[in-house]
Amino acid sequence: MFKYIIYFFNLELPEDSLPVVEYGFNVAIICLVVLCSFIYVFGYLIALYFIQYKDIEKKYPKFKMFLNYYKKSSWFFIILEGVIGFIGLIFLVGLGFYPLFI
Repeated sequence: MFKYIIYFFNLELPEDSLPVVEYGFNVAIICLVVLCSFIYVFGYLIALYFIQYKDIEKKYPKFKMFLNYYKKSSWFFIILEGVIGFIGLIFLVGLGFYPLFI
């Protein structure tokens, strides 16, 4: 997804770039995905903490329906983002050892 956003802003690699540059660019994209997924997990956990321990439902009764929906669906998103992050980390470790086996 980030790769398409980067291409949308015309930040493409030149056609005659070295393979090392392309390799580094792709590793950087994977690092951005991993970073964003762990930021999302951290944000979900903070939001759940505030919903559970700070009684936001009582302070803001207008948002009770939204907060109930968020409490029910957020564990799925936390697990999904965590799995995406760990898969990205495993992929980065594999990419790190890839030049050793060429």
